Amino acid sequence: MARRESTEQNLLVLQDNLSDSTLGVFYRTPTTKERQQYLNKRTVRESKKFKDNSIANRVLFGKKIMTGLRDNDFERTVGDGEYQPISTDKKSPDYYEDWKDWMEEHCSDVLMILGYRVFEASCYPGRSEEDLEEDKEEDLEK
Repeated sequence: MARRESTEQNLLVLQDNLSDSTLGVFYRTPTTKERQQYLNKRTVRESKKFKDNSIANRVLFGKKIMTGLRDNDFERTVGDGEYQPISTDKKSPDYYEDWKDWMEEHCSDVLMILGYRVFEASCYPGRSEEDLEEDKEEDLEK
């Protein structure tokens, strides 16, 4: 699939070890200005010392770019031992208006991974077609 211009509905699928399931989080592509703000806020100066602000920064910016949740991947408590799915679709009967704040309070790890993945690890050096062919040839020689 080709990379497209700025999109509003990217999907990041995560393997969640706490629920032993996959979770889907929708997000928009950040702007260049947001990328710069993200980098500027990773380390903050407090008096004469610099403080690593990476975790809080990842959560903050993950929340900022998150546009929705995949249906039935997240549930909130609605009573004693009762849970209700969280929908980010305003037309759904399970729509929960405060879903972003709920995510920050209960799933900051998901926001942290979203922030990290999109702002710090959106791409990395790949392997050329030649390298892949050489690997195939080496495997056949074994």
